[in-house]
Amino acid sequence: MKPPTTFYGMLNFLILPMVFLTLAVTGAYGLLSSLGKSGEERAKRDAALEVLRERFARGELSEEEFLRRKKLLEEQS
Repeated sequence: MKPPTTFYGMLNFLILPMVFLTLAVTGAYGLLSSLGKSGEERAKRDAALEVLRERFARGELSEEEFLRRKKLLEEQS
């Protein structure tokens, strides 16, 4: 019988932890960046609703048009 080679030991103790660490860091970055984007999108939608309310209050939009546009903005969420 041959003695075990050292390649498998190096694979287990050096390479695999690096692969798992890389996957963990990449996954955490992806999760955090997607959470940040959803917050930005919500802020944009809230700003759009605020502009819509202001235009309705100034009389630039009819109630029907206001409700239609509001519904469209809310459906995008």
